[in-house]
Amino acid sequence: EGFGILSRAMTTEINSLGFAKAPKDTRVVVAMSGGVDSSVTAALLHEEGYDVIGVTLQLYDYGAAIERKGACCAGQDIYDAKRVAEELGFPHYVLDYEDNFKDSVIDDFVETYLQGQTPIPCVKCNQRGNGNTSQWGGSNADRRRGCKS
Repeated sequence: EGFGILSRAMTTEINSLGFAKAPKDTRVVVAMSGGVDSSVTAALLHEEGYDVIGVTLQLYDYGAAIERKGACCAGQDIYDAKRVAEELGFPHYVLDYEDNFKDSVIDDFVETYLQGQTPIPCVKCNQRGNGNTSQWGGSNADRRRGCKS
């Protein structure tokens, strides 16, 4: 009987992400900036049959940022990520990190700059976030706005 489990495990194919289970049984959370790269990644994974969930961090005030060209993670970018997810048929969530981003990255940038140093906010952001959004305070679940886009 014990060999049956081993036999099934040995015959399970490795999916394209390197896991020994079918794509439909593999949930993938894709950080979607609203740009082409993350949208294509989400689309390809969804097309391959993965259980895709799109997530976008809102880092700026939507009203103020919608007028700014090139500002990531607010306004049009969030809309674009949401639209891709809707068209392809997978859920998309917007996580409100505006206050945490300001406190952890922007305020540090200003403080460092005023001290006569040359700050690099992307480094600070990557050190704080590094894929683990809970490091910006609270749990990941606390950040979810409660609205499914």
